Formats: sequence, structure tokens, C-alpha cells
Amino acid sequence: MLTEAGASRGVVPSGDAALSEFTAGISKMLNKYGKVIILFFLISFLLLVSCAPSPERLDKLASCLTEKGAVMYGAYWCPHCQEQKERFGAAFSKINYVECGVQKQKCADENIKGLPTWRFKDGSSAEGVQEFSVLAKKAGCEW
Repeated sequence: MLTEAGASRGVVPSGDAALSEFTAGISKMLNKYGKVIILFFLISFLLLVSCAPSPERLDKLASCLTEKGAVMYGAYWCPHCQEQKERFGAAFSKINYVECGVQKQKCADENIKGLPTWRFKDGSSAEGVQEFSVLAKKAGCEW
């Protein structure tokens, strides 16, 4: 085991001694801070779960976006498009969506330069993955 005297002389344990000292240090830390660490992760998990919008709320937003004329342009090969779809979950099926990987001419006609792109009834656009609050505000939906 490494002692203060050994450490001050620059002696570094190796092999089994180093592993033993490391595990002893971890064990002491867990005994001292284990409850705090567990509590931290529990609170973080609860905050994450409580911040996620309910499927009902996402359905309502998706329906409103469609009613208000919002359209998402994306592509099956675009990771950011997949992220936006995943954020909506099952509610994405209610979104007006144009698949630029298939409907290339429609996307060219709409002058789509980046994916995903959201277009709104007033002619404005938003590129990239959008927060629900931004989409709701631009379309005139409640959030």
C-alpha cells in the first residue's frame, strides 16, 4: 500500500498493490458519498422524466401544427430529421411531412437548403431540430 512517505519519495505502486489501493479508495468514497451520489442520480432521473411532454400533449401540438399549415421537410438519411421525429414519438404521424429523399423535386421547388426545415403558413422557416415551444409559437399553437 502506498504511504505518504512512499508518495513523497515518488514511489508509485504497481500491479496488485495499485489495484488494491484504487479499490480501497473507491470503497471509502462510496461509504462517505454513496447516498449523495445515489440521491443525485435519482433526482436527475426524476427531473428528466417529469420534463418530458406527455403523448397527449405531443398529439395536440402535432395536430395544431398540421391545422396551422406547418410542414417539416426532411430525409430518411438525415440524423437531425430522425431526432426531430423521435422527439414527437407516435405523434409525428400527424405532422405534415415531406420526404426530400423521395420527393426531391418538391423540396427543390420549395428551395429547401438544409434538413430538417420547418415551413410555416406565414412563409417563415426554421432550420434544424426545433424545440416544441419554438414550433408552437411560430405556428400559433398552445404549448
